[in-house]
Amino acid sequence: MQEYETEEQQIEALKKWWKENSSSLLIGLAIGLAAIAGWKTFTDYTRDHSQQASDMYIAVNEQVKQNNFTDKNKLESLTSEYKDTPYAALAALSVAKYYYEKGEVEAAIKQLQWAEQNTDVEETRHIARLRLATVYIADSRLEQAEALLNQAYPAEFTARYEELKGDLYVAMGDDQQARAAYDKAILAQGLTVTPWLKMKRNNVGATIVKSEPVS
Repeated sequence: MQEYETEEQQIEALKKWWKENSSSLLIGLAIGLAAIAGWKTFTDYTRDHSQQASDMYIAVNEQVKQNNFTDKNKLESLTSEYKDTPYAALAALSVAKYYYEKGEVEAAIKQLQWAEQNTDVEETRHIARLRLATVYIADSRLEQAEALLNQAYPAEFTARYEELKGDLYVAMGDDQQARAAYDKAILAQGLTVTPWLKMKRNNVGATIVKSEPVS
């Protein structure tokens, strides 16, 4: 009998607890379900947003490859509505190459500046910066190139920065600094050092080395 009474008391206690706490539990459950639904909505939006940006980038890049970039609206959408995706900066890099090869230097610079200043991807930022510095050197805007190349960079970009610094110092007529920069680039490249870099290093002081255009 005692066991039955104890069980009955436990049931009554449970009923009482439920009565007192059910509202809070239901509210908490509703909040939890809303959070789950909100997160799903967010992830769905992020996925769709990224996919749309990817599709536009592919379209822009395909036109660039065909040497017939005409759909500027897609590029404008990427650099405004989709600037939070990596595809916006990649599209800007692609279009910059197109403009440069067409001889539209200012348009190329504009795209490279946008990519360098707006991307959240470090590798893309340095690629844009190096290409922009290359264009500046080729266009004899040496102070602007120097300002870019004197910024901090990660170790994996040492060879590329130092080689371009060598090109810059050659253009400035500073053979001593050019040799030092080329030597750093050669050291960074190690066993994979290119004949082109070796040639530039050997020619310092004899031949003015011009930077190659945006690649």
